[in-house]
Formats: sequence, structure tokens, C-alpha cells
Amino acid sequence: MDADVPGVVIEVPAGDRSIAEEGPLVAACSVILAEGDCVVGAGERRAIAVVSWADDRHLRATIEVRLRHRDGTFAQSETNAAFGERDPAAERWRAMGLLIGTAVNQLSQDAPDESRSPPAAPPRARPVPPSPRSEVTLIRGVVVPERPPSTLWLRAGGLLEVELASGAPRGGGMIDVGYFAADVFELRLGGHFSRRPGEASTTVDRLAATGGLGIRVFRTELGFVGLGFLDIGPEAVIAMDATSSGSRATVVARAGVELAYTNGLFCAGLTSGLSREWQSTTVAVDGVRLYDMGPYALSWALAVGLGL
Repeated sequence: MDADVPGVVIEVPAGDRSIAEEGPLVAACSVILAEGDCVVGAGERRAIAVVSWADDRHLRATIEVRLRHRDGTFAQSETNAAFGERDPAAERWRAMGLLIGTAVNQLSQDAPDESRSPPAAPPRARPVPPSPRSEVTLIRGVVVPERPPSTLWLRAGGLLEVELASGAPRGGGMIDVGYFAADVFELRLGGHFSRRPGEASTTVDRLAATGGLGIRVFRTELGFVGLGFLDIGPEAVIAMDATSSGSRATVVARAGVELAYTNGLFCAGLTSGLSREWQSTTVAVDGVRLYDMGPYALSWALAVGLGL
């Protein structure tokens, strides 16, 4: 730091260098700064500010500011900032620029004013010289109450399936529980029901219980999360007509993608997938074969849920 050049040199993590230089950080800091300007990375200024993130989602940051006064003394402060998941990245950097400028202004106001004449004193009285060097530490904090993101979600919604072989639709519903581990993996457990209206007044119902694993592909600042998943579990297929019914057990596997939106305790998701039963199903009445249902089906589900 150079005590003769007013302003602030801001240091940010290497991966954030470009957005810090081109975004609103520098502009916001320079506007509120009482004297000098703000630069990122290189330069010589009286103050230096170091920005560090506490997590990879950029929700919590620490700003350390160190200022050298003209008399050679130092002052420093530390500010903690917290943001919500829906706060745009530009607004986060703008807020940090304002915090940096405010911290430097405050430290500057606390400095000895060498330009001001000493107050009148009785004859022969001498002002007490300042200490050759001192260190002043000011700790400031910005506390923003924030509920930790939910890791356990309960969801329920409608389900639409279309058999690939025949194009016949099946409608129903689903319910599941998802648990996020390490903010990357989702452990999934749930069930779904679907019904296909058949020929000759028959219906075919499917009732399945599945478990599986999801992997987070992306997350946006607006609260959208993309998941890839694979579920597998037992399924009961039940065919009925007006006078009789028949059933069998099989295994179904489903893979697909999910686009979810989270906001506090609320979530909503749209799922698209491909399912495969262990074997195809033939529906017959009184020994007369009516139709076959292939093992593959496309599925879509729209669900809403709550964080637990």
C-alpha cells in the first residue's frame, strides 16, 4: 500500500477476477468512496480490501479492509455479508462494493486529522506527540438472518405416461421424498400410480414403489436446479373388467431429468423420463387376447412440495 495515493485496491478470488473488473463492484465502491478510487488486483492505494467467499454458491462473504494513515498508523475492519439464493450476482457484487467503500470511509474518519491546527493552549504547553506506530482493529458485521436451505423435500403431483409401442396414454399421480446430500446428490424414495383405459371396458392400473439417486447438474441464481436421476423398484400391474381381475408383479426402472424451483420452504418441479418394465403385459378376457402393452413408456410429472 502507498500512503500517498488515496483509494482502495480490491483483491478477489482468481475465478471472480473478470466479473469483479467488469461488473458493478468497482463502480459502487468508487461512487461511495469519499476520496480516491477503487481498482481490482493491481495498483498502489492507501487501503486494500480482500474479498473471500465462505461457500461455492456465493451466499456468504467476508470483506477485510486495511488502511494506512498518513502518520504511518494502520486501521483495519472485517465485514461479513450474507445473501439469499435469489439475489442476482450483480446485486451481490454491488453490495460488496458499497460495503468496501463504507468501511474505508469509516476508517478514514477515525484517523488523526493532521491538517487541523492544535487547540489553543496555555503558554509553555506542548501538544502530546502521537505514538510512533499503533494498530487499531475495528470489527463490524452485517448480520442477515437466513434460514439454512432445506435438504429434505416432500413432493406430490400429477403423472402422465405414454406407451411407446401403442401410443396409449396413462394418467395418475406420484409422491416422493428427496434428501440432498453434500448439496450435489439426491437420495429419492417414492411411489406412483397410473391407469390406462383399455378395450372392452377393461382398465389396467400400475402401482409402483421406487428408490434411486439423483445428481445435481446445475443451479442458477434464481433458484432453479437441474437433476439427472435413476429410479428402480417393484411394480404391480392390475387388469380389471366388469366381472373379473388379474394381476402380476414386475420391476420398473425410470431414468430422466428434473427441473426444480426452490424458494424458501416451497418447491416445484417438472420431470421428464423414460421407464422400462421388466417385461411386456398382455391383457386377455376369458382366454381371448385383447391387446399387448410394451415395456417402454415416456413419462412427465408436475409436482409441488415443501422443505422439511
